[in-house]
Amino acid sequence: MSLFGNKAGKRLKLQHQEKKTSLHCCVPLCTNSSRYNSILSFHRFPVDEEVKSVWTAKIRREDFSPTDGTRVCSVHFLPGDFVGPRRLKKGAVPCLFAWNKFSIPAPRLNVWQRHPRPPTPELLPADTSEEEDSVQPMDVTVTDHDNCVTPNTSVVNTQMAKEDVQRTQSIARLRVHAERFIRRVKENKLFEKVIPLSISGSIDQLFSVACLLVNYQYGPLVKAWATQQ
Repeated sequence: MSLFGNKAGKRLKLQHQEKKTSLHCCVPLCTNSSRYNSILSFHRFPVDEEVKSVWTAKIRREDFSPTDGTRVCSVHFLPGDFVGPRRLKKGAVPCLFAWNKFSIPAPRLNVWQRHPRPPTPELLPADTSEEEDSVQPMDVTVTDHDNCVTPNTSVVNTQMAKEDVQRTQSIARLRVHAERFIRRVKENKLFEKVIPLSISGSIDQLFSVACLLVNYQYGPLVKAWATQQ
């Protein structure tokens, strides 16, 4: 029966029983011996060299070469390391010692675990009862967009485009005739001198008379097709 059949915190009671031959634990600070008790079990170092080196490192014995009589008592193993009362599982390693107070230290947290994080809000099922009560029917009016093209609108757009072209052409013709008229007035030099202030109020009438004279001399600038616009 192993040592860890007892509950944690209870002191181990060793049974006093003398034997002719005794085995001693080789772990530092451990004085357990098979001479005075039959509860503990004592185990040889494993044959596998890799596992043997792990045992040597765990018990902190530097430059130590275990022999056939070197033993490690059952106090230094976990309860789950045993198969039956006194047999160790393959690959079991001693881990309980006086320097760690016969307990396994808690694993060191990584950086992510050491830093506190805000709690994650729980996803609660959505209560749609109130939302359904608050929903009211609404009158929806669907309007047509101006950019929707239909056969009727395409015809209207074509007519408007033709009217715009005609209007632009008419304005261009009138502009040409206006420039030509201004050039005629300048070429006739009706006023060679500065107009006196006394007749400045009649400048509009004088200009109209000059235009009539120019049209009489060279013919009308704006023809019949222009007057019909």
